[in-house]
Amino acid sequence: MDQHLQGREGFSIIELIVALVILSLGLLSLAATSSYLAANIRVADLQTQRSAAIQHSVEQLRAMPFDAVSSLNRNSARRVGEFNVWWDVIPVNNNLKTVRIISELAFPAAPATQGAAAQDTFVLHIVRP
Repeated sequence: MDQHLQGREGFSIIELIVALVILSLGLLSLAATSSYLAANIRVADLQTQRSAAIQHSVEQLRAMPFDAVSSLNRNSARRVGEFNVWWDVIPVNNNLKTVRIISELAFPAAPATQGAAAQDTFVLHIVRP
Protein backbone atom coordinates (compact mmCIF):
# COMPACT_ATOMS: atom_id res chain seq x y z
CA MET A 1 0.00 0.00 0.00
CA ASP A 2 2.88 2.38 0.65
CA GLN A 3 4.00 1.97 -2.93
CA HIS A 4 0.53 2.90 -4.12
CA LEU A 5 0.52 6.20 -2.14
CA GLN A 6 4.05 7.15 -3.16
CA GLY A 7 3.16 6.89 -6.84
CA ARG A 8 0.31 9.47 -6.61
CA GLU A 9 1.02 12.91 -7.92
CA GLY A 10 -0.86 16.06 -6.89
CA PHE A 11 -0.71 19.33 -5.02
CA SER A 12 -0.28 19.76 -1.32
CA ILE A 13 -2.68 21.94 0.65
CA ILE A 14 0.07 24.56 1.08
CA GLU A 15 0.58 24.79 -2.69
CA LEU A 16 -3.16 25.23 -3.21
CA ILE A 17 -3.37 28.01 -0.60
CA VAL A 18 -0.40 29.86 -2.16
CA ALA A 19 -1.98 29.55 -5.61
CA LEU A 20 -5.32 30.91 -4.30
CA VAL A 21 -3.59 33.87 -2.61
CA ILE A 22 -1.76 34.75 -5.84
CA LEU A 23 -4.99 34.42 -7.84
CA SER A 24 -6.87 36.59 -5.32
CA LEU A 25 -4.22 39.32 -5.50
CA GLY A 26 -4.42 39.28 -9.29
CA LEU A 27 -8.20 39.61 -9.25
CA LEU A 28 -8.07 42.47 -6.73
CA SER A 29 -5.54 44.29 -8.91
CA LEU A 30 -7.78 43.81 -11.92
CA ALA A 31 -10.78 45.22 -10.05
CA ALA A 32 -8.82 48.28 -8.87
CA THR A 33 -7.53 48.93 -12.39
CA SER A 34 -10.99 48.68 -13.92
CA SER A 35 -12.43 51.32 -11.56
CA TYR A 36 -9.47 53.61 -12.30
CA LEU A 37 -10.03 53.15 -16.03
CA ALA A 38 -13.76 53.85 -15.69
CA ALA A 39 -13.02 57.16 -13.94
CA ASN A 40 -10.49 58.13 -16.62
CA ILE A 41 -12.95 57.28 -19.37
CA ARG A 42 -15.56 59.54 -17.72
CA VAL A 43 -13.05 62.41 -17.52
CA ALA A 44 -12.09 61.92 -21.17
CA ASP A 45 -15.77 61.91 -22.12
CA LEU A 46 -16.31 65.20 -20.27
CA GLN A 47 -13.27 66.74 -21.96
CA THR A 48 -14.65 65.74 -25.35
CA GLN A 49 -18.04 67.24 -24.49
CA ARG A 50 -16.32 70.44 -23.29
CA SER A 51 -14.44 70.72 -26.59
CA ALA A 52 -17.70 70.25 -28.51
CA ALA A 53 -19.44 72.91 -26.37
CA ILE A 54 -16.63 75.41 -26.97
CA GLN A 55 -16.57 74.60 -30.70
CA HIS A 56 -20.33 75.17 -30.86
CA SER A 57 -19.95 78.57 -29.19
CA VAL A 58 -17.07 79.54 -31.49
CA GLU A 59 -19.21 78.70 -34.52
CA GLN A 60 -22.10 80.79 -33.13
CA LEU A 61 -19.81 83.76 -32.52
CA ARG A 62 -18.23 83.55 -35.98
CA ALA A 63 -21.69 83.43 -37.57
CA MET A 64 -22.71 86.70 -35.90
CA PRO A 65 -22.11 90.05 -37.59
CA PHE A 66 -18.98 91.70 -36.17
CA ASP A 67 -20.88 94.55 -34.51
CA ALA A 68 -23.36 92.11 -32.86
CA VAL A 69 -20.67 90.17 -30.98
CA SER A 70 -21.06 91.13 -27.31
CA SER A 71 -20.40 89.63 -23.89
CA LEU A 72 -22.64 86.99 -22.36
CA ASN A 73 -22.41 86.98 -18.56
CA ARG A 74 -22.31 83.92 -16.35
CA ASN A 75 -25.92 84.36 -15.19
CA SER A 76 -27.07 84.15 -18.82
CA ALA A 77 -24.75 81.29 -19.73
CA ARG A 78 -25.84 78.97 -22.52
CA ARG A 79 -26.19 75.29 -21.75
CA VAL A 80 -24.39 73.17 -24.34
CA GLY A 81 -24.50 69.48 -23.48
CA GLU A 82 -23.38 69.14 -19.87
CA PHE A 83 -21.60 72.50 -19.83
CA ASN A 84 -22.52 76.12 -19.24
CA VAL A 85 -20.72 78.44 -21.64
CA TRP A 86 -20.40 82.22 -21.48
CA TRP A 87 -17.95 84.76 -22.88
CA ASP A 88 -16.37 88.17 -22.41
CA VAL A 89 -15.73 90.38 -25.43
CA ILE A 90 -12.81 92.79 -25.31
CA PRO A 91 -12.64 95.23 -28.23
CA VAL A 92 -9.00 95.67 -29.23
CA ASN A 93 -9.68 98.25 -31.93
CA ASN A 94 -12.38 98.99 -34.53
CA ASN A 95 -11.45 95.89 -36.53
CA LEU A 96 -10.57 93.33 -33.87
CA LYS A 97 -12.31 91.79 -30.86
CA THR A 98 -10.88 89.28 -28.43
CA VAL A 99 -13.43 86.85 -27.03
CA ARG A 100 -12.67 84.86 -23.89
CA ILE A 101 -14.98 81.81 -23.81
CA ILE A 102 -15.44 80.17 -20.40
CA SER A 103 -16.96 76.73 -19.90
CA GLU A 104 -17.95 75.01 -16.67
CA LEU A 105 -19.68 71.74 -15.86
CA ALA A 106 -23.38 72.48 -15.31
CA PHE A 107 -23.85 70.15 -12.33
CA PRO A 108 -21.69 69.17 -9.34
CA ALA A 109 -19.26 66.46 -10.32
CA ALA A 110 -18.30 63.25 -8.63
CA PRO A 111 -14.85 63.31 -6.98
CA ALA A 112 -13.36 61.28 -9.83
CA THR A 113 -14.23 64.00 -12.36
CA GLN A 114 -13.15 67.09 -10.42
CA GLY A 115 -10.41 67.93 -12.94
CA ALA A 116 -12.93 67.99 -15.76
CA ALA A 117 -15.34 70.09 -13.68
CA ALA A 118 -12.98 73.06 -13.35
CA GLN A 119 -13.58 76.14 -15.46
CA ASP A 120 -11.77 76.21 -18.76
CA THR A 121 -11.02 79.23 -20.92
CA PHE A 122 -10.57 79.51 -24.67
CA VAL A 123 -9.53 82.73 -26.44
CA LEU A 124 -10.87 83.63 -29.87
CA HIS A 125 -9.94 86.63 -32.02
CA ILE A 126 -12.62 87.95 -34.36
CA VAL A 127 -11.61 90.25 -37.18
CA ARG A 128 -14.01 92.58 -39.00
CA PRO A 129 -14.48 91.25 -42.56
